[in-house]
Amino acid sequence: QPFNQAEVGGLLYPRTAAEVSASVTPVNYEYTSTPIDVLRYGIVPNSTAARASNDLAMAALLNSDSTGPRGRVIFPPVTGDDTYYFSEFFPSRDGIIFDGMFCTIDFGAKSYAATDDQTALFYFVRNSGIVNATINMDYDGSAGVHAGNVIRIGQRDSSGDFFQFGDEDALSTPMGNITLRNLRITTNNPVNDGAILMFGGVRDLICENVTINGSDACSYGILYEFGTYDSAPVPDVTAHASNLIFRNIRVSNLDDSTYAEGAGI
Repeated sequence: QPFNQAEVGGLLYPRTAAEVSASVTPVNYEYTSTPIDVLRYGIVPNSTAARASNDLAMAALLNSDSTGPRGRVIFPPVTGDDTYYFSEFFPSRDGIIFDGMFCTIDFGAKSYAATDDQTALFYFVRNSGIVNATINMDYDGSAGVHAGNVIRIGQRDSSGDFFQFGDEDALSTPMGNITLRNLRITTNNPVNDGAILMFGGVRDLICENVTINGSDACSYGILYEFGTYDSAPVPDVTAHASNLIFRNIRVSNLDDSTYAEGAGI
């Protein structure tokens, strides 16, 4: 009887308790759950037509409102020169480390909508990060507020769409323990808050070997908004950041016509 890779995979990598908890059903059981292989959930590389289905699969896998799989999420090289296409933002639960495995993650084919405010392609709060990837973003979020950063780290106040905290100093587990490493980022989003946006209260972050190309559109490479106090809608207090390490960062092709002080960091 011929070897059936899917059946064998189902025995080796059955549906996990974490997948059950998140109401996620694998599509291809021959791919592993540890590390978390995106191919397991029907995410397809090298097809622009797969953007919408990839969005749905990734959102279900990473849903920050549910308990579910945590750990290393890999984008495996199928042909050796692969691109994964998406057109929606997906905030991830704590405890996710994306490993692009030196593939390309492409975001595009999306027009600004009000629900894009306070969003990013990769949105981290704690014990998270992304490594070993090329990220291309084709998007205009200038009509919104903090719309469409490539990477967003933390939340400055309690008005965010995804993570509502209040006083960061009162958190039992502070924001932070974030890793950004070996990234090649290109964005043409003309927002004034950076390809990478970080907020007050973040602790213990390392950002190294990162190249950012602003495509003569983005004004900042990495922007940090320091701790602040807001009186409305409710009192919010956020601490200043601590222990942030930046090493081997290269930022080019920024737009300094609108924001003359446009800067790499």
